[in-house]
Amino acid sequence: VFSRKQRSDFNNKVGSTNITVYDLGRMCKVKKVQELFRGYDMILGAIKEHEEFNPQDFNSLWCDSPQEQQCQLEEAIFSLLEDWAFNPQFKIEEHRGYLKKFIFSLNMFDRSENFNRMRNIAKLKMDDIRQDMYRIRDFMAETSEGG
Repeated sequence: VFSRKQRSDFNNKVGSTNITVYDLGRMCKVKKVQELFRGYDMILGAIKEHEEFNPQDFNSLWCDSPQEQQCQLEEAIFSLLEDWAFNPQFKIEEHRGYLKKFIFSLNMFDRSENFNRMRNIAKLKMDDIRQDMYRIRDFMAETSEGG
């Protein structure tokens, strides 16, 4: 498993090219090296750290993996959505680009149960925000003059 520091180093450009270390690893003719850069640990680590990953690699891995690994990949995505992407404690707008680029296009959301679960997470988080807004409004009304 690559550390966060190692994964961030993979985004460095090679020489004066536009190719990253990550790209070279993925394109390597040595199958074992390819597997490291396209593999389960690499993708799962990136998801858990909210880092960039290749959605095509995720889709291939998810499609070709045993049920247990599929479930682990799905849980990592749903954990990212609940704890980070849709968490009202963070600026949700700042996560929009990451979600569009890396999450919303994943094949796992072609399954209606996964899509519905994602939609329900977003709805619950919006309900939480709405409830906080009502509490603040009520508190302000109670503590204001004439309230």
